[in-house]
Amino acid sequence: MGEEAFDEARLDCADGEHVLYVRGGYQRDEVHIGIGRYGEDAPYVLVEVDGKALKRVLRNMVIGKART
Repeated sequence: MGEEAFDEARLDCADGEHVLYVRGGYQRDEVHIGIGRYGEDAPYVLVEVDGKALKRVLRNMVIGKART
């Protein structure tokens, strides 16, 4: 993502060997999503997606127990 500031979240994958990276923030429209091996500092695959579209997709997913 260059030298500019960004927020980063790391999520452990269920296989215990990989980490999902989510980078963005600081008023950006895009979000970078990557995957890397657990214990490494950077992802080996990194893709850019539209942040608004990603937010919309996640909000529309039913995650967890259904609401009553």
